[in-house]
Amino acid sequence: MGLNQSAQLNVRLGPRRLGHANIFVSDVEKASGFYSAVCGVRGVFREPGIMAIFHSNGNSHHDVGLMQVTEQPRVGRGGHVQVSSGRGFTPGLNHLGFEMENEKTLVAAWERAKALGLEMRTTDHGMSHSIYVFDPEGNYLEFYADMIDDWRSFYSSNENQLISGDWHPDPAKADESRRYSTSFEPDAVPGAASRPRRISRVTLLADDLPLMANYYREVAGLKVIAGGESEGCLVFSGTAGEPSMALFARGSSPKGLHHLSFELADEAAVDEGARGLSEKGIPVLARIDNAWKKSLVISDPDGMKIEFYAQRPGSLPAPASLPQAERLFLI
Repeated sequence: MGLNQSAQLNVRLGPRRLGHANIFVSDVEKASGFYSAVCGVRGVFREPGIMAIFHSNGNSHHDVGLMQVTEQPRVGRGGHVQVSSGRGFTPGLNHLGFEMENEKTLVAAWERAKALGLEMRTTDHGMSHSIYVFDPEGNYLEFYADMIDDWRSFYSSNENQLISGDWHPDPAKADESRRYSTSFEPDAVPGAASRPRRISRVTLLADDLPLMANYYREVAGLKVIAGGESEGCLVFSGTAGEPSMALFARGSSPKGLHHLSFELADEAAVDEGARGLSEKGIPVLARIDNAWKKSLVISDPDGMKIEFYAQRPGSLPAPASLPQAERLFLI
């Protein structure tokens, strides 16, 4: 982590919400077809130089980034290293992207983190500026601020080009503009099995729950809105106030990413998704139907679990009140 325990208390990066997930896949073309036709997020940009395809449902420049598994180096604009050595050899999570309020907030967080010795990388993606850090158990996190209003035009003018290079944060020039979307019309993919609004939640499993909980509170700057270490589970939100991440003690399961969740418009969309998945021959691994939400769970071509959910009014249930099979799908 590169940060001593006592220094953690004053970093608090403070993102708004979970904005996207970037994952390593065994076959990027096959995965791209799946995320479009099954998950309903459209391919919006290709960056062949780093073997990547980005998918969005209209709320942001991407909900999901797909990167081809390879042992070759992935180098962006001007020699900028996109993926550090030793990573991306097998399918799985590359990073989780957390959206910041604006560049000024991001740069202020970068200044605090730098002063306290947090190890991090910075990147200029053209449409956004980012800092990257590892949590104590090796999950890679991005904290980013959008820098342009029209990401579609940016993608259109840079298709098939390398877009990411070095970024040198300058507090004196940090932009205060808020460029995230709070109202949008989802860009539905014709014929897709599901029609999500956006990616919105993630569940991680931890070896050392107290250490990880402390990191996400005091370094990432997320707020605990339910649970606690003694309950074996914590639910976090960003400044937008919505549940963004659940962190569980892993038990007998592998640590790291358990599943990603896409928000649907309503319960009818869950039922429509179930019919669409059946028509495409995609098996449903689990169905959740409780007072808090209605959802279904599938897996992508590499076995990563994906949930599509519709929220119901009310409070989060206690994990212990749920059937064992549903507990890790709390949020």
